[in-house]
Amino acid sequence: MSDLRTIYFQPRKPENSPNVGKCWSVLLWLSLLSIVPVQGCASADQGLSPAGQNSSAIATPSSSPSSLVSQSPMLPQAIADKIIADLAQRTGEPASAFAVQSSENKTWPDSCLGLAQEGQMCAQVMTPGWQVTVQSGQKNWVYRTNQNGRTILLES
Repeated sequence: MSDLRTIYFQPRKPENSPNVGKCWSVLLWLSLLSIVPVQGCASADQGLSPAGQNSSAIATPSSSPSSLVSQSPMLPQAIADKIIADLAQRTGEPASAFAVQSSENKTWPDSCLGLAQEGQMCAQVMTPGWQVTVQSGQKNWVYRTNQNGRTILLES
C-alpha cells in the first residue's frame, strides 16, 4: 500500500514586497502635502489685524507684486468706491460729497453680515469683512461688507 501522508496547509506568510514601502511613502507625502495649504492660509491671515482694530487708511492699487498681499488692515480702494457709489445713488448727492471716516476689520456671524431680513436665508458661517463709516458734513452712514466687497449692506 502506498504511504498516506497527512497534508497540512499552513497560511503563507506575507512577503515584504517593495510595493508596500512605496505605498506608505506615497501616503506619507500626500498627508504632508495636504497640510501645506492649511498652513499657508493661516500664515496669510496672521498679517491681518484682530477684529475690532480701526483703520482710517484705504489701500490704493500698486504695480508691485508685493502689494497683492497686504500686511496692513487697510480697506481696499475698490470697496470704498463701491460704498460711496451706493451712498451717492441712495441720497442723490455726488460721490465727491462723501468720505470714508473709518474702517474696521470685523467677522460677521453669517453670510448676511448680521443684518438678515425676515425670511431671508443666510449661510451660518463666520464671514470676515469690514465695517465702514462714511461721512458727509455732520451725517454718518455705517456699512457692512464681506472681505472682497461683493456684499455691501447699509447698517444704519
